[in-house]
Amino acid sequence: MELNAGTVDSDAGAQLHANWTWAPSALDQAKVSRLSRLWFEALRGICAHVRAAAGD
Repeated sequence: MELNAGTVDSDAGAQLHANWTWAPSALDQAKVSRLSRLWFEALRGICAHVRAAAGD
């Protein structure tokens, strides 16, 4: 599995974009989708923690 992530500029500001690549013989789409969802949830949690610590 490979993950390439970066920001993409949009009208709403910079947004995180992730591109997942994997061998279908090793992982199916459902497992990669779940991993992607969990990864983004973890990042949202980290961001919320940082904002709270900064007093925002």
